[in-house]
Amino acid sequence: MHISEGVLSAPVLVAGALLTVGGTALGLKKMDYERIPEVAVLSSAFFV
Repeated sequence: MHISEGVLSAPVLVAGALLTVGGTALGLKKMDYERIPEVAVLSSAFFV
């Protein structure tokens, strides 16, 4: 489900983008390189 265009203001979008970038960076920093294939398979399951 998607949000219609113009529902969220620009500051809300910027804050969400910053939280997303920060969370992704933190997760990648803490992730073991041996678990990359497992994470890839699990993340692909969310798109099915």
